[in-house]
Amino acid sequence: MKRILLKSVKAITSLIVIISVGIVFLVALGKLTDESPLSGYELKSMPELPDEQNAYQLLSFVDQAGYDVNPLAKEVDHVLYHQWSESRAQKLLGESAEILGVLRDAIKMAGFETSLERYDSPFTNYSALLAFSKLTIVQSRLAAEQGRLDDAVRFWNEGLEFSKLIKSDNSSILIAIAIGQVMLEHQLSWAHRLMTDYDMPLEQIIAIEEGLSKLRDRSNSEFELVFTGEFNYSELILDFLHQAPIKERINTLEFSDVRALLPEYFVQRQSLSNSSQKRFFELQRQTEFLCLRKMNFELVDAKPNRQGWLAWLAPNSLGRDMFSMEGSEVFKKYAKRHCLVRFHVEALRAVAGIKRWQMNGAERTTLDSSWLAVYSVDQIPRDPFSNEPLGVDFSNQLIYSVGSDFRKNGLSEFIPYYLRCSDESNCAENPVLQIYAPAPVESLKQYETHGADDECEDDIKR
Repeated sequence: MKRILLKSVKAITSLIVIISVGIVFLVALGKLTDESPLSGYELKSMPELPDEQNAYQLLSFVDQAGYDVNPLAKEVDHVLYHQWSESRAQKLLGESAEILGVLRDAIKMAGFETSLERYDSPFTNYSALLAFSKLTIVQSRLAAEQGRLDDAVRFWNEGLEFSKLIKSDNSSILIAIAIGQVMLEHQLSWAHRLMTDYDMPLEQIIAIEEGLSKLRDRSNSEFELVFTGEFNYSELILDFLHQAPIKERINTLEFSDVRALLPEYFVQRQSLSNSSQKRFFELQRQTEFLCLRKMNFELVDAKPNRQGWLAWLAPNSLGRDMFSMEGSEVFKKYAKRHCLVRFHVEALRAVAGIKRWQMNGAERTTLDSSWLAVYSVDQIPRDPFSNEPLGVDFSNQLIYSVGSDFRKNGLSEFIPYYLRCSDESNCAENPVLQIYAPAPVESLKQYETHGADDECEDDIKR
């Protein structure tokens, strides 16, 4: 019995030694076969933002435990998109006075930056920020209904500035620009109504146009930095796999794979970092021509060609499996939406120009190409998909673009772009905006982005 026990102890000891030697060997082999750091693929760096100029410091209360934005979000959407009531709007704004004060202070700051310390750090409460943005539209509409058109434009401008602040989040992760685009789409749709539903004086039309022109000047800059932000995010994933305690790695659903116990061999950090850096560098390089040509978002398959256990045991096999799941569809979708927003901005600049042209003596019924005379050549509203002047159908009073298919068939399918498209791919191929906003603002509820549970948050969940 004693002899059997000794043999068992020796066998277990030998097995432990073999496993230990094997682990040491695999760690050494993993480090030996890992790549060296890249050169020549440097991504654009993020601008520095001092803490005292970070608007997030003023808005971080939305991320505190127990903060519930849902009652506010539901009430804002009800007032804006379901049943407008002046008394209800006044009550809502009175109850939200403190939030609106914080928002005004925030837009005076140099920028906005959230912090992701780990890959699984919670995103900021974008649902709350979206509701705050819509509050400025409630303010603007109430002022417009009361005939205070100067205030209506001022409140709209504040909402516009807040949308830009969130859209250009210094962390530059994709969800920030996506939520910023949603905010912007609401503000642009309201600008359309302001210019066509109310008797706006010339100076206020010009003020709206100036706000739109500032958006135009930003062009592709925010989307360009998204790829730097997403690369930094992928680095957090690699940091987690290599630095987090074993138990935490095992318990994390995305990495519930025994290979996560040995990341030096199965997740080669530098190889994966290089692969991501090359990919995001190429995408960032293409943004110079974003909207003007089709970007290649497709991934080269990162999985090993081998099959079965040989592929499972290969160096970097877990890393390749994980990073091959970095889908191109999300980037493609939001690049398309980015271009649609740019069309919306340019089309509304055209609406403002036509309004100015008409105020100078032209009749609405005689709309023709002479309206372009209100612009200098470099300020003519341009199609983001062609860089040519936007198309105008004078008989139907429509503004249209060649769209993402780059064909001049903008009116082959009538897909008016109000707030959001029900079919964004189709809309992007044939975007159209009516010069005169086509329906009362309450009818926009069919285009509502569902407030706190906006689809873009689901699209980008990691």
